[in-house]
Amino acid sequence: LAAAHTSVANALIWSIVELAAKTELRATLQSELKQVTKNTPLALEHLSKLHQMNYFLKEIERVYNPVGVILFRGVVKEIQYAGYSIP
Repeated sequence: LAAAHTSVANALIWSIVELAAKTELRATLQSELKQVTKNTPLALEHLSKLHQMNYFLKEIERVYNPVGVILFRGVVKEIQYAGYSIP
C-alpha cells in the first residue's frame, strides 16, 4: 500500500509541476477535457476518450518514475544492432 501511495503522490506532484510550467500543454488538456465532457462532471466513460491526457500521464510515469531512480538499468553485454555496437 505504501508503494502505491508513493507512486500516485509522485505522479500527482510531477503532473502539477509540468502543467504549471507548460501553459500551452495545460490549455491543450483543458480543451480536450471540455470537448469530451461537454462541461458535465467527469465520468468513467469519458476516460477512454481523453487521449492527450493519457499520453501526458504516461509520459509523467516514464520521465519521473520513482522505481527508475532506485533501479539502475544498463546493458549486460555488448551487442551489435543495425551495424552499431552497443557497449
